[in-house]
Amino acid sequence: MARHLLFTFISFLHLCGIAKGNEVYPSWYPKVSCERKWAKLPNKGQYSYDQDALVTEKGNVGYESYRERVERDKCLKEWTVLVYMAADNDLSPYALWDLHEMESQLANELNLGSSTATTDVIVELDTYYDTGVRRLHVFQTEEKYRDDLGLSDYERMDERFIRSPIVKSFPEMGQGRVQSAEARFKNFLSWGVQNYPAKNYMIVVWGHGEGFLGQFHEESFKRKELMDLIPLRKSARKSPRESSRESQFFQAEDFILDSFVGLPQVQPFSLVKQFGGIAFDYSDQSFIDITSMGEILANWRDKLLEGKNFDFLAFDACLMQSMEVIAEVARSADFIAGSNQVQNYLGLPYRKLLDQINKGATPFDLARSLPLLTKDSWGDQGYQGSVDPKGLRTFTMSTLAGAQIESNLFVHFQKVASQLLSYIKEDPKRKNELLFILEKAPRFQGDMIDLGLFYGLIEKLLWEESLAGGETAKSTMLRQTVGQAHYRLKEVFIESQFGSLYYEGRESERAGYLLGYFTGMSLWLPANEELYYMRKFEMAKSSLFKSVTSWNSFLEELYKLPTIDLGPL
Repeated sequence: MARHLLFTFISFLHLCGIAKGNEVYPSWYPKVSCERKWAKLPNKGQYSYDQDALVTEKGNVGYESYRERVERDKCLKEWTVLVYMAADNDLSPYALWDLHEMESQLANELNLGSSTATTDVIVELDTYYDTGVRRLHVFQTEEKYRDDLGLSDYERMDERFIRSPIVKSFPEMGQGRVQSAEARFKNFLSWGVQNYPAKNYMIVVWGHGEGFLGQFHEESFKRKELMDLIPLRKSARKSPRESSRESQFFQAEDFILDSFVGLPQVQPFSLVKQFGGIAFDYSDQSFIDITSMGEILANWRDKLLEGKNFDFLAFDACLMQSMEVIAEVARSADFIAGSNQVQNYLGLPYRKLLDQINKGATPFDLARSLPLLTKDSWGDQGYQGSVDPKGLRTFTMSTLAGAQIESNLFVHFQKVASQLLSYIKEDPKRKNELLFILEKAPRFQGDMIDLGLFYGLIEKLLWEESLAGGETAKSTMLRQTVGQAHYRLKEVFIESQFGSLYYEGRESERAGYLLGYFTGMSLWLPANEELYYMRKFEMAKSSLFKSVTSWNSFLEELYKLPTIDLGPL
């Protein structure tokens, strides 16, 4: 019944244009479709590898004659997929692997093409090779997908392995210019939208990800007075491993979930900074912080698309599906896809994805199908599962409706935070119980806890408290609010899929049920006070904290340390 109501609600969004996308297009858009404009052209405007290609030591530079023939910027397609591929790091072989997948034909797949009369696939590629940055217009070839190639093979290759034509190339901006990754991302979006106009835009940010990082991360990290803000003398503070915090309801083993033990971890970027950000460039030592990414998306939405949202934003990167990241980008994208876990480096199932787009999928169709396509690709019969059979167990993928973030997700999260604040103020012992749970709770890198799992932890605490006779009017109100927030959370998700580790791990009767709350979207919740104070200044500037003011108040109260008079030192 709940599932039926969810799809009824989504169908309503679709009919209202929220899920489908606004049909009022920017005034500068071409009025004629590329299909119509190219109807009488040879191959109906399709790139010809036999006639157009010009293979040199730099790769396929045969694009100019095709560009002049089709005048792409003067017609409109259904889809343009813009892939910002930040592979100037140890991901370079995987970038070539994904590009080979995009332009070749796979067994048991539809192979409807990459760029076609209705779709364009444009990739900005930067690898660790000393070849600069290149923009590729990706077209499907007649070649079969090389399933005999593995990682060691791609490590010996360079960009010349890719057959798709180079549209443009330019040198990198130079080491030490921290904003270079942001500048390239901004320029790529602007150039891509103007040269490849389409009714629907999908932006894929491809590369290493570490989750949320704000614009003020440098200020927060370098503040010398940081420790003075903690009202405990340095000699009196205990590290998390030395914690003496105890609970009257729980033991540490109550929160041990084997599903969260031994999960893959990302190697933090070498630049001295807080954990977080995306699209790391090892040569330039630069990256994109998430606040800046949100501003870039909003700026180009307003300037180029005249207020029309980008239809789909997908993160092919680790740890990006979090409340803090989503809060920065939701105002510019109708749908958001990503993982709150460490993604397998093989990435999204691009052949399946492009086939769906070329079948005529709407943005809503894509939001509903992408997590399922990802799961299918990691299955026994999938081409990614054949490379890494264990990949299916740890993956997470969810898609969210951007229009529901403010009006649904944040509204109910605000109520939970407000009730939590009242709850811990009513009885100081409750604060200790919550801190004990957070210290022991299963989490992902970057101090991230799955949002649904967090709601489950609160309900677990409230249940134990009621059994001990400690239930009050405030705890009852909190229980009802959390239950409603968790139920309404389902309306924000279009689809979510995750590996067997997140629902088969019934390690103990007391802990196993928590996995039933797992959603695939995370929240920053530090394990202790010190970790909170290390990032509170940065997080306070985030859109989440500005939108959900009671959450900031709750965290301040939760992590507030008592002043201890140690006497003369």
